[in-house]
Amino acid sequence: MVELLKQPDQIVKLHIAPTANNLALLREVPKVVLLRPAEEIVAAYWRGQETSTWTTTVGEIARCKSPEQWQEEAARLGLTGELEAFNNDWRSGAGNALVITYAELTGDPEQTIGKVLKHFGIASDNIPSLGQVNYTRDGGSATPGWKKAWFLLKRQWARLAG
Repeated sequence: MVELLKQPDQIVKLHIAPTANNLALLREVPKVVLLRPAEEIVAAYWRGQETSTWTTTVGEIARCKSPEQWQEEAARLGLTGELEAFNNDWRSGAGNALVITYAELTGDPEQTIGKVLKHFGIASDNIPSLGQVNYTRDGGSATPGWKKAWFLLKRQWARLAG
């Protein structure tokens, strides 16, 4: 995995725990770290459970009947603290990284993707305007602006590598 991340012509999306070993292996590898506050992740888990796009096998949390109960149970079980530690460890030990937040990416995809391109030394003058579309709360979905931005970033990267 580390060798794949070290290849200059690759763009890869991975979920990697910020263990001491991973941080050491990846310290010098240029990367973008996308973080989201713990409470927002728990809220997304709740929405996924409610729309059946994601289910939990943790009985205590599965029995919760409201988003507030999910937040309370996640804190009691230590999930919120674990998610906060994940974010803090990446923020403090990421090395050659651009750390961005989910709010930045969804709030202003053009500017955020511009920062990503700059981090990798890629000109950003050919990025078209991105429409902002969000997932619906009733379980429907559309292509949000950040997903289109991700696609455009991969396409731009492929042009430069080719």
